[in-house]
Amino acid sequence: PWQALGLIARRRGDLGRAIGCFKHAQQLEPTNTEVRLGLGEVLLLESAKLSRRAGTTRMTLEVRVSNLIAQRLYRKYDFADSGIRPRYYSDDFEDALVMWSEDIDQLEFAARLERHEARLLRRIRWESRL
Repeated sequence: PWQALGLIARRRGDLGRAIGCFKHAQQLEPTNTEVRLGLGEVLLLESAKLSRRAGTTRMTLEVRVSNLIAQRLYRKYDFADSGIRPRYYSDDFEDALVMWSEDIDQLEFAARLERHEARLLRRIRWESRL
């Protein structure tokens, strides 16, 4: 059975970004509100921590092929390219790059998460109610 949880990061007066976490995979769909504030990274970090707690061993996502900023963030969290979904996005039929992060259950991955979180906490603050 699929187990799902939604996370939302918001700034005052903003709908913000949303992420859906699933037991066997995680899928990130940030809205196109404000870029480079760190909200997307907070959601990715929290979903990775949540996925690890749930016993997930790998995560996947799709990202627009034109969204190089997001791709750089995902690679920082060990996501690697694994394929293309042609004409994936219904608004403009842009292709999606499929990315996977493997072995998220390993201690090395957990250590990287802690380092990323420590750096991110120097930039922004957030509250997690998980």
